[in-house]
Amino acid sequence: MGLYESVDFSVADITFLGFGVDTRYALRGLTGMVKIKRSIEKLLLLWDNGVRDKFENQKLFPVPFTPKDVVSFAYAHQPFAPGPTLYHALVHEFGRSMVEEAIDQLSLSFADQEG
Repeated sequence: MGLYESVDFSVADITFLGFGVDTRYALRGLTGMVKIKRSIEKLLLLWDNGVRDKFENQKLFPVPFTPKDVVSFAYAHQPFAPGPTLYHALVHEFGRSMVEEAIDQLSLSFADQEG
């Protein structure tokens, strides 16, 4: 993303949320989040000017980091692979009750639309 420690974030802004190990294939995975000091507009400019590789996302979707906005985005873009990571990040930042409330409200609104 072209971010630099001490300019765009500090080490204290990095939070590790989970660690997983696949013992069959000796794979490991680390999930986390970082709070950056750049605006979304500046971040998107950095991303647009960067060199692409085949493993990189084709598009970024800036979503306000609130339980309601993130849950709505994830529901609208099913299937959404990073769901557990987003859930852990939201719970870390806002607490489980606020996140579960946002999920319940969205689930109820989908149920009302179907019924």
